[in-house]
Amino acid sequence: SEDIVTALDAGADDYLCKPFDREVLKSRMAAGVRTLNYENQLLRSEERYRRITDSITDYIFTVVISEGRITEFIHSDAGMAVTGYSLRELAEDSSLWLEMVHKDDQQQVSEQLDKCTRGEKVESLEYRIIRKDETLRWVKSVIVQHFDKGGRLTSFDCLLRDITERKNAETEMKVAK
Repeated sequence: SEDIVTALDAGADDYLCKPFDREVLKSRMAAGVRTLNYENQLLRSEERYRRITDSITDYIFTVVISEGRITEFIHSDAGMAVTGYSLRELAEDSSLWLEMVHKDDQQQVSEQLDKCTRGEKVESLEYRIIRKDETLRWVKSVIVQHFDKGGRLTSFDCLLRDITERKNAETEMKVAK
């Protein structure tokens, strides 16, 4: 009937026609309760996932090297949590991850990248990045290089750990002294 279509279009999940059977009413109410329970479980699950995602402080990206030159960047999902930039933004602009480095730290990060790309051993490095929302974050960069059988660098993984809270605590301790 037209009333049923109107009700469903307006957002109703189900309908009963008069006269209705008591058992049908019970059945429909039970189904509605189950649906509500499923929706609540889904909302709790989404909230839990959001809290977990928001707490991620490590971001891994891989740099692929071919004939001594960078040919590809592969970013993990945690890139957004640390940098504020989406995977798509990071993938579309290969220089973005270096441009977000604070200007006072860009030289040391570039030197580390050059050294790494030449296949030389690199130490971890702490530096600042400017997130997409323009907040300043401290990160620690740990690089793991991968070489082929001939000893040529083929790629490296870079783990960026957000160490902002630690750096802020260190600053507060210095000020308190």
